[in-house]
Amino acid sequence: MTADAGEYPVSPFDRLHTAIAGSTAYREAVRATSPDVPEWLVPASVINIGDLETFAAELDVGDGQTIVDLGCGGGGPGLWVAQRTGASLIGVDASSEAVTMATALAQCRDMEDRARFLCADFGATGLPDECADGVMSLDALMFVDPHAAAHEIRRLLKRGARLVVRAVESLVDPFTPTLVRDYRPIFEDAGFAMLRHVVVADYRARSLAYFKAIEERADAMRAEIGSAADILIEEARDSLEKGKKAPRAQTVCFTAQR
Repeated sequence: MTADAGEYPVSPFDRLHTAIAGSTAYREAVRATSPDVPEWLVPASVINIGDLETFAAELDVGDGQTIVDLGCGGGGPGLWVAQRTGASLIGVDASSEAVTMATALAQCRDMEDRARFLCADFGATGLPDECADGVMSLDALMFVDPHAAAHEIRRLLKRGARLVVRAVESLVDPFTPTLVRDYRPIFEDAGFAMLRHVVVADYRARSLAYFKAIEERADAMRAEIGSAADILIEEARDSLEKGKKAPRAQTVCFTAQR
């Protein structure tokens, strides 16, 4: 399903992207914990240049090819990868706020001629069959039906093309309906060959530093954007509290080939 941003149903992530767009203090928190990320790139989660370089290298795409970024958010990571590789970009997100932000960012980066963004369901994008030379997804897969997503990604990818994902896997019985213990059998059953599956060993420490930087700027965020900041602050405080306990999930990065 696709729709113009003004027609698409409200997404639970609209508030998050609205808060990010309006807060200088949030951007300062990102810079404090990921100083190597360019200032124009304002992610909605923990990311550094090493993460982005991994995506660009593992996708193995170049000039004249097209990548699809599923759960693209405000567009920064996908645009960075497109710039690094020379590929064109199609970003897909269920949040109209995210799509608006991503479209504006592409214009600011003079990339509107080879980057476009649309509101669509992760598992039913409405894009043509085999339209992608690569698919990427950063910290979004765990929020959607993994089986529907795997089959949709296979439909989008050309034969021999790659998928690169960073997502969360559960270490205990999954505690949300879309969380799984291991993505490998799901994607293998959908027709993928798994090339790489690694735990991002430093992600926990990096994420706690990121959430601490947000919590330290709570007053500044509220001064800027009022109650819109609550979604960022509450997530940060909840994550810091969970960080005191044994981990229930791990962040992984995997590459698969159609």
